Amino acid sequence: MPTTSDAATQIGVKYETLRNWLKKGFLKTDSEATRTWRDYSDGDIARLQLVKDGLDAGVPMDVLIDVCNDPELIGLLDDDNEPVGLAVLIWATLEEAQFMIVREAVLAQELRRNRTPATVLSLSHAMRSLAA
Repeated sequence: MPTTSDAATQIGVKYETLRNWLKKGFLKTDSEATRTWRDYSDGDIARLQLVKDGLDAGVPMDVLIDVCNDPELIGLLDDDNEPVGLAVLIWATLEEAQFMIVREAVLAQELRRNRTPATVLSLSHAMRSLAA
């Protein structure tokens, strides 16, 4: 399993950046209190790729923490089947942030229905980072 250094290299960030993200609350796990090192599953690396994609798109860090620790998303990314054709839609306003996981086939419909600008993060793209 990849280490923190391996994971940082895989998603294209510095080791210190990834450590900072972990301190801020990305990838919360029960084992963090007892371990001084960490191994990353494929799902962990895909979620970290979502963080990078979201930050690059201007999504606030606190919103991405919620997205990455969402049980439904964790289940999708830790499943043995690649989540092809799925995306995370994020609506971040001054008052609150909302997100949902949708099929890319209904993406345009959801964007029209909500009538507010949203950030779209592809789960397929996040999973492709594992092949690199």
